Amino acid sequence: MIWRPFLGAPIPPRTRSLTTACLVIALAFAWATTHWRLPDFKRLENSGSFSGAQQFDLIGISACADKVYLPPPTTNGWPISPKQIRMAYDPRHLQFAFRPIPGAPRIIETNAGGEMQQIWPLAVKAEFGCYLAHRTAVFIEQMGMARDGIFYPSNLEIIANPYGLAPAHPAALGKLGAYLTVRQAELWRRPFWLYLLAPIAVAVLWLRRSPVRLLLLALLGGAFAYPALLFVAAPAADARYIFPSSVLCAFILAAAGARLMDERRRLGG
Repeated sequence: MIWRPFLGAPIPPRTRSLTTACLVIALAFAWATTHWRLPDFKRLENSGSFSGAQQFDLIGISACADKVYLPPPTTNGWPISPKQIRMAYDPRHLQFAFRPIPGAPRIIETNAGGEMQQIWPLAVKAEFGCYLAHRTAVFIEQMGMARDGIFYPSNLEIIANPYGLAPAHPAALGKLGAYLTVRQAELWRRPFWLYLLAPIAVAVLWLRRSPVRLLLLALLGGAFAYPALLFVAAPAADARYIFPSSVLCAFILAAAGARLMDERRRLGG
């Protein structure tokens, strides 16, 4: 956007400066929302922490490698076996590992006093194949490629809060939730289609040397960079996590389709 905000037109210095300032402000605000919550700007606990994803990775690596990489505070000092970790592990979400498992010590959410951050890089290096297997399993769930359908496509609840935030139409929200629950498993509704079709649309525009091909290519890069970061950082496979990039892919498809139809009309005329 800074390099060429208006494709095919000269870029005045004021426009470049304004574009740069807007991007810096937007990125700073996005970073701030990971450290302070709205609307009261209270400092978030574990802000900027990677410990949730690291604990998720250590559970997945232990389940795959048949070796315990979890630090003792994770189970309050109780010994746990690889088999018991496999019983608790679920690639859909870290929270599933914290549920009670008969005959196994309870895994708790903790950074183990910083020990998690020390063990994580060693475990990833020692069991890189298992790390990739775990992360791929999470990615498959996140993209809706699993047999059971899409995991957590929406959150229909607003927790009681002192700000008066509540659903305006609870009945309509309930109907929407029921619809999503029933229809989410249908193959054509899976999000991975958006990520497969968007590059094809951009490739078609590129072959036709469309004037908007560079813009849509840049958007496509952003759409893929977002889930690429989630691949290594997400503590769960919620479909909600990829909502921004999914919308961007949908926009690319709509824009490419509109552009192709417009070019076809002009050639026909």
